[in-house]
This record gives sequence, C-alpha cells and structure tokens, in this order.
Amino acid sequence: MDLMKKSLTFRLWKGKQIVSEQWVRMSTKRQNFWEQEKLAYGYLWWVIDEEKHSAAAVGDGGNVIYYNAEHDLVIAITSLFVPRAKDRLAFIKNTIEPLFIG
Repeated sequence: MDLMKKSLTFRLWKGKQIVSEQWVRMSTKRQNFWEQEKLAYGYLWWVIDEEKHSAAAVGDGGNVIYYNAEHDLVIAITSLFVPRAKDRLAFIKNTIEPLFIG
C-alpha cells in the first residue's frame, strides 16, 4: 500500500497533499536520457510517454510503480529480481495496462 500512496499524483491522502503538483510535473519530464536503453529519465522516474503523462519508478529487485495520468491508472508490482528494467515496463505496457484501458 505504501508504494501506491507514494505514487498518487495531485491527490490528497487523509487530507494532506503528499507531493506538490509542480514537483510531480517536473519529476516526470525528461531531464536526462539513457541512450543504451532508449529511456528518458526525470527525477527518480523513468518517463515512458511524456505526451500521455506516463512514467514509472523502477526499484531494486523488481519493484515498480507505473502511472498513466491520461487514464487515471496506477499499477504497483513487487516481485523477485528481474534483470532488465525495460522487461518490467514492457510487461506492464503490453500485458497489464490493456486489461484496464482496453
């Protein structure tokens, strides 16, 4: 549940704003680029699609928080180690996300 709480964008949790809207916007915009994997990086977020406002926090050992603001969708996964971050993101985009947004 803590993963989901921390990923809520522009919302209140028990009456308190967790992070500012401005911080979320800046942290999920491209600040850098990992050329080898062709992935944009914000502040602690991988920017999946800047135009559609989707990004992912990918942690050690397979933990992922993915959000798609356009569809008001948050997906959190805790799992064993997966060798490549891009594999987890592809699994979310190709398998899980279509279940919710068609």
